[in-house]
Amino acid sequence: SGAKDLLKTLFGVVRADSGSIHLEGRLLRLRSPGEAIAQGIALVPEERRSQGISPLLSVLENLTLAGLGRFSRWGLLSQRKEQAESLRLIDELAIKTPGPQAAVSQLSGGNQQKVALGKWLSRRSAVYLLDEPCVGVDVGAKVEIYRVIGRLVEEGAAVLVLSS
Repeated sequence: SGAKDLLKTLFGVVRADSGSIHLEGRLLRLRSPGEAIAQGIALVPEERRSQGISPLLSVLENLTLAGLGRFSRWGLLSQRKEQAESLRLIDELAIKTPGPQAAVSQLSGGNQQKVALGKWLSRRSAVYLLDEPCVGVDVGAKVEIYRVIGRLVEEGAAVLVLSS
């Protein structure tokens, strides 16, 4: 039906054939995901293992990856700030992990999905594009993910959920 193509277009992966994208009254011309990210757009892809997380990195590194600019000054990363943000997100998303330094590849599918979502929460995006955010996760993880989606909307973020 073209829904996945729409998400890819909104995230700058696919160039639009027609139409326009406006965010907060501004016309956006998104030619790449980097431009979409710079404009405050986040994409949590359906394929979490290959596109949503970096399995070789820790939970902490995955959670703060998209928002590294928030944790650095003059090119130096503040490990204290990065650690604090990862602990906050682990608590907020109820991620079951031995700790922030644990390998994300060792987590269950639902907890990996929460990390994929948390990565964008650390960036504090204005628009969240969620492609099948609850595919392959247990009921408890679904509840947590939809609770976070509701909170994002209450805080004024735009959320587009693609779900079958």
